[in-house]
Amino acid sequence: MEYTQFHNCLRLQITPDDMYEERIDDLVRHCLENGFDNVMLMLNLEEFNIGHITIEKAEPWVRILKQAKSRLEDKGIVVSVNNWLELGHADRGIPFYQGQDFLTMTDMYGRNSTFVVCPMGEKWQEYFVEYVKYLVKELSPDTFWIEDDFRLHNHLPLKGIGCFCEKHMAYYNAKLKKHYTREEFVNKITEPGKCNDERKVFLDANRDVILSLAERIVKAVKEANPNTDVALMSSAASSHCLEGRDWDKLFRTLGAGGKKIHRIHLSYGEMSGKDMLYYFNQNSMAVRAMTDDDVLVMPEIEHSSASKYSRTPRYLRFAMEAAIPLGLSGMTYSIYDFVGNGVRDSLGYGRVVKELRPFMQAAEDLQLRFSQMEGVIVPIDPRASYYRSIKNKGQYGELEPREYHIAAYLSGLGITYTYSREKAFSGKMVFLCGSSIDYFDDEQLKKLFEDNYILLDGSGALALNERGLLHLIGGKSVRRVEPNTGYYTYEECADENLVIAGVRKHRASGRATAGSFAEIEYQDGVHEMTEVKNAFMQRVAAGFTKGANHAVLPFCITGKHMAQFCDLRRYCIVSTVKKHAPEYAVCGIEGVSPYLYKQESRAVLVLSNGNLESYDEIPLALGGVTFEKISRLDKNGQVYPVDFEREDEKVLVKTPMEYMSATVLIFH
Repeated sequence: MEYTQFHNCLRLQITPDDMYEERIDDLVRHCLENGFDNVMLMLNLEEFNIGHITIEKAEPWVRILKQAKSRLEDKGIVVSVNNWLELGHADRGIPFYQGQDFLTMTDMYGRNSTFVVCPMGEKWQEYFVEYVKYLVKELSPDTFWIEDDFRLHNHLPLKGIGCFCEKHMAYYNAKLKKHYTREEFVNKITEPGKCNDERKVFLDANRDVILSLAERIVKAVKEANPNTDVALMSSAASSHCLEGRDWDKLFRTLGAGGKKIHRIHLSYGEMSGKDMLYYFNQNSMAVRAMTDDDVLVMPEIEHSSASKYSRTPRYLRFAMEAAIPLGLSGMTYSIYDFVGNGVRDSLGYGRVVKELRPFMQAAEDLQLRFSQMEGVIVPIDPRASYYRSIKNKGQYGELEPREYHIAAYLSGLGITYTYSREKAFSGKMVFLCGSSIDYFDDEQLKKLFEDNYILLDGSGALALNERGLLHLIGGKSVRRVEPNTGYYTYEECADENLVIAGVRKHRASGRATAGSFAEIEYQDGVHEMTEVKNAFMQRVAAGFTKGANHAVLPFCITGKHMAQFCDLRRYCIVSTVKKHAPEYAVCGIEGVSPYLYKQESRAVLVLSNGNLESYDEIPLALGGVTFEKISRLDKNGQVYPVDFEREDEKVLVKTPMEYMSATVLIFH
């Protein structure tokens, strides 16, 4: 598979029954008519999953897949293969076969799975290696896909992260030179505080087990066919951080002797455009940020589309266009159900893929890379669980990173951002929160404040205080105040002459949808843009404040807090970005997520409009982008110039922006 061409990869299961010839005929025709140049043939999937399938039971499937592969390849369509399960997604009442006395996973509460295998079990490893060799040798696929059950979480009915079976417990104890029971070990890894020896051994073991298993799978694939690549689907970045995934080593292992290929999941089902963009920035973009530019990204439009009720063709188009900021090499489509109906022209999905192909190809030709992104920097770290602390005993989930909500929030306000795994920046704007502060030591934090302009939310102020560094924002004390206590109820602009969105003394709710509040007592030298008040209209605390090298949004952005998407708070943050960020783009239309890429002789701005409204013009504010002309990439893949008006940082682009769609602008 070459990656100068945008690849449309259709995922489909063809069952070995009396309909298979008709399904293959329809599949080949559908691909040719709609521009699917790659098919991921699936077997043993969902409704037809018959467990950890044996070679004998797989033979009827493989015979059918061989016929499908031959027919597809005769038409120039590349074929990859996906067995759908490795460890197993969840218990679904499917028993093991005779002789499959596989070791299964045990969760931290002692519950055993009846189907999901422990990745350290030798008998299962031997079985799976031989099975993979059989599939790859028989089918010689372009790519062998590892599914997203290749993880140590989300294996219902198991709860929590990791495996605590007897074999794992022996492994942990050997590393620690202890004799912990499961209960004792779980108590140690979930006790309050920073990462202790037990938690580190647990996280290290999770990394090593996944890497070791990846090595076995790759070795098996390459022994069967050296030309077959090994690709991976991943779950949410926050969950993989909890299990301690080593992304770089994992993809170096998977890509040994071939390409590094990553299938990132997009939103499931259909939701509002703005909800989808929030999810995309919080999850999909965070997953992309965990790997380098040399990893090829083919995200997945997820299934459950048994009818247009679950996903309309128009929403499919939006999901495809909104994925462009990932820096795509193609797309994978689970757009038809896996129950064996085959392709379904009546749903209209194929037409959308065909119509969008020129646009998606032209977008790929722009060579957008994650390392080129500019905007407010949101620090992340795949080793988050090594750095973060547990505050409440037994609550392992408190180690989950929360900074992904910062990126989604900024994007929802129309501000460009970029995730970064770096530890030092100079002359940038950096948004720190309670979780991301954990990734820096004291000296690194001090250096960040010295060399950059820092945005901070309330959780970040609380974290600084715990480190004895509240003075970095000119603070003397801080305390967390929960909403709906009556202590505070709203926030108000402190400048009585400032008009925001046509309103003087603009106000914003401080109730539950605003999140928790950090009440900060400051030293002199801090400018208060807003004040926080109670229902009696009495001032109780400072609101949004600015210092020489920092600004503080006192609410804790630890989730999707709808009250934070309001005119007052948007004004405070956007005005701060415009004044202090060296490179940025801000879209003046709410509900539009912008993504800015600085390339050698141009800048590219992708605008994803999640609104149900179209617009005749696009109001922007740009910083650090020099240009003489602007072009637009149209849906036919052509580039044409567009008119614009410019005044200081304001740029009004005279081109329409369609509802639920992506607009790509090129600044020359």
